[in-house]
Amino acid sequence: MEQELGVYTVEFTDSIYEIVYYRDVHAFGIEDARHRICRLYPDARIRAVTLLNDEDNTAAKN
Repeated sequence: MEQELGVYTVEFTDSIYEIVYYRDVHAFGIEDARHRICRLYPDARIRAVTLLNDEDNTAAKN
């Protein structure tokens, strides 16, 4: 079963200052999005991962 590439918003904090960051990543599912953030930010503590739907993407372009 193939998964489609989607845009996910990942909410995470760093391990030192507890600053909350939000990053949009292109990924093949929630676990892939988590792994991509962990590769970019090794000390990330992921709090949430959400899929952006087509309506959100359209609204962001306008």
